[in-house]
Amino acid sequence: MALENHDIDLLIAEQRIQSALAHPALSDWLKDTLRSALERDPLALANDLELLGHLLRSWSAAHIARESHP
Repeated sequence: MALENHDIDLLIAEQRIQSALAHPALSDWLKDTLRSALERDPLALANDLELLGHLLRSWSAAHIARESHP
């Protein structure tokens, strides 16, 4: 039985995550977050990622801007 495209995409994504987790420069926070995320429902995770990205991008952009232009 041949793998479907979505199966191949999932394998590639999982390999990339495992590679990132094995990288010594990756922060412990991100490693913990990735491990925790892999245990979640994918749809709930996608929704949380959308909100998290929205909240943290604006927060970090504001901090960076403030530090760049005191």
